[in-house]
Amino acid sequence: MIEPQPLLTTDADPITEITLMADYGACIWDQSGAAIWLGDLGWPELLVQRIDDWERHYWLRLDEPEKFDPDYLDAEGRLIALEIKALVGADVRVIQKTFNHGLLVIDG
Repeated sequence: MIEPQPLLTTDADPITEITLMADYGACIWDQSGAAIWLGDLGWPELLVQRIDDWERHYWLRLDEPEKFDPDYLDAEGRLIALEIKALVGADVRVIQKTFNHGLLVIDG
């Protein structure tokens, strides 16, 4: 079992919500809309690499559109969001922004 890790904003306020988005560089955002850089989180390296790979796939839509798969992007994002939720625990809402700008909310 993974022990949830407390997350703090740059103002030392607890993070209550994070949004996972491939299209804005940082990939992780807190409830105020501030970027949370992956290197600052202390998350497992495999998860950080998975998020980096997922973001790179997003940019294929511009660089190599024939290789871009929005269904993969959304499915992998959902799996990453669930892994993040297991890591951060019940006190943090995790939201995944889908390719078509829908939102998947994972509470509790």
